[in-house]
Amino acid sequence: MTQALERIAYREEGPADSPVALLLHGYPESSYMWRGVMPAVAQAGWRALAPDLPGFGDSPAEAAVDEYWKCFADPDRRRGQLELYRSGDFEKLAPYEGRLAALGVPAKVIWGEDDPFAPVAGAHRLHAELTGSELVVIDGAGHFVVEDAPERYGAELGAFLRAVA
Repeated sequence: MTQALERIAYREEGPADSPVALLLHGYPESSYMWRGVMPAVAQAGWRALAPDLPGFGDSPAEAAVDEYWKCFADPDRRRGQLELYRSGDFEKLAPYEGRLAALGVPAKVIWGEDDPFAPVAGAHRLHAELTGSELVVIDGAGHFVVEDAPERYGAELGAFLRAVA
């Protein structure tokens, strides 16, 4: 069910008094991506909250966000965005190495084996950096692993949430 809270639309599932699992979508998605996973989160005893970030899904875009969307105004601009995305310079992330591990929280890395944008080597690197983490690589899933394998993703996430509750 999609709700609106202070102009941010969101989906929720599970008891309101349960611990919250915040499910954030990536670019260019919305909370819709979590529809097949939210039941598993609720069954694990958690409240799943999946917002539509401003300008995505059912959340209105603020004026500043509207400016950012101009880069998608026509086919040439959309193609340019895709080319920029595909040419990501991940070396610029080096100064942030170790920051996630410093949080010291439980982690489960769930990755699509056939992700053409973020190869599975990145999953292994992240897993190695996060002491005590668990890595699950889902066969036949790509970059949009939640869409490609919602049942498996939900089962893995549900098992993780039950273990850390």
